[in-house]
Amino acid sequence: KRNTYYLCVKYKGKRVRRSLGTSDNAIARRLSKDLEHEILAGIILGKSIKKYTSDDIPELIKLFMDYEHNWRPRTREVYETCFKHFLHKGLPKTQTYKAMVIRCLNRLQNWSFQEGFIDRPRLIPGGNNYVQRSRVFNKVELDQILSNCRSAYYQSFVQFAYYTGARQGR
Repeated sequence: KRNTYYLCVKYKGKRVRRSLGTSDNAIARRLSKDLEHEILAGIILGKSIKKYTSDDIPELIKLFMDYEHNWRPRTREVYETCFKHFLHKGLPKTQTYKAMVIRCLNRLQNWSFQEGFIDRPRLIPGGNNYVQRSRVFNKVELDQILSNCRSAYYQSFVQFAYYTGARQGR
């Protein structure tokens, strides 16, 4: 087609066609052997057998983010933010944020290994190296919050949530 060779593979009624990106017959024949195996694996197994390297991290991130992980929207947002920072600026300087980005990258490595995209995960140390934060309201702040509760029932609920360590959820 337009002086470019294509490979067409059909298996159990499913047809996949890919460009070989060349107009040279000899090159097209060589490329078609590997591509045919990759396409068949994609059709039969439902995933690609292409192996990725450390240079392909942006491509792996795209595959990972496009995969259906059954995440909550906030989880997706965290991964997107961490990957965007890593791709544009590298690892963050802040210790806690750096640990979060490392955990996201390590999860990407484990997923890529499980899906067969890489031969072995190369995990980055430091994912648990974060500064633990402890923030509690002082007496004045807590009294101010409780004084804004209209009913005694709701005030009891807020006190219970505060004293049991409940946290905000989305």
